[in-house]
Amino acid sequence: VLRLSINSLNGPVSGKIMNLLSNDVGRFDVCFLYLPYVMIAPIQLTIVMYLIWEHVQMASLIGLFLIIIQTIPLNAYVAKIVKKLRSKIAFRVDERMRVMNEILTGIQVIKMYCWEKPFYKIMSCTRQHEISTLTSLYYLRAWHRTSYTNSDRFILFLTVTAYVLS
Repeated sequence: VLRLSINSLNGPVSGKIMNLLSNDVGRFDVCFLYLPYVMIAPIQLTIVMYLIWEHVQMASLIGLFLIIIQTIPLNAYVAKIVKKLRSKIAFRVDERMRVMNEILTGIQVIKMYCWEKPFYKIMSCTRQHEISTLTSLYYLRAWHRTSYTNSDRFILFLTVTAYVLS
């Protein structure tokens, strides 16, 4: 960003750079929030699994199996879908910004020929596509966070059920 020429800052590259900076800088904060959990989780899992093993023996393996399934393949699958949705969102935002820039550039011509309604329809259609993609992403995030929040209760339920049935 610091080495770009003046001409390149006026082109379409500047919109993408601003979009990347505004989105990705905020994600570094979240990364540092979860870093201690990533370092502590294996130690905590080992200690908890040992304590559970002391009480329920083989039934604790069901809980361990569910934890492994949730953390590795499920999170990888959700991350893949989120990556696709984020790239769609970035494309939709770039498209909306391009349309908005064209409208603002030619606002005098639009006003002169009374083309406000057709351009409003174009802009609202572009925004609607962006909102539908954002809605999909937020539904996926809500499902993932809900399943993550309730997974400890579900794992406990299945472990106790397996212990009682054995």
